[in-house]
Amino acid sequence: MEQSRSSGSALPQDMLVEVERIDETIAVARITGTLDRFSCQRLKDVLIDAVGAGSKELIIDLTDVTTVDSSGLGVLIVMFQRARLAGGGLRLTGLNERLTTILTTMSLDQVLHRDQTVQDAISYFRST
Repeated sequence: MEQSRSSGSALPQDMLVEVERIDETIAVARITGTLDRFSCQRLKDVLIDAVGAGSKELIIDLTDVTTVDSSGLGVLIVMFQRARLAGGGLRLTGLNERLTTILTTMSLDQVLHRDQTVQDAISYFRST
């Protein structure tokens, strides 16, 4: 499992990203802390590396995310597009009520699909 702390934020401990490769194509990124303009570039870099290493199906676990701003949402959309171009996809898990409302209000739930658990997302990718 690769662990990466966000760099470039005012408080580097604001975001922790742990990437676990489930198999040759599926990777789970577990994010802890704040996903904002200070930390989103680090997340993007880590996810680009995962796709470059062959993980075309990304699962982003947001269970332990406290805050997401528009920059963070932008990274999720960009990574959805990259995963699709690689022949895969992106699924979100662990969304709190506030983030679910934001995605629905902005109609991003039409693009950024959600699953209740990481295992549900893994099952979805394995069934396609």
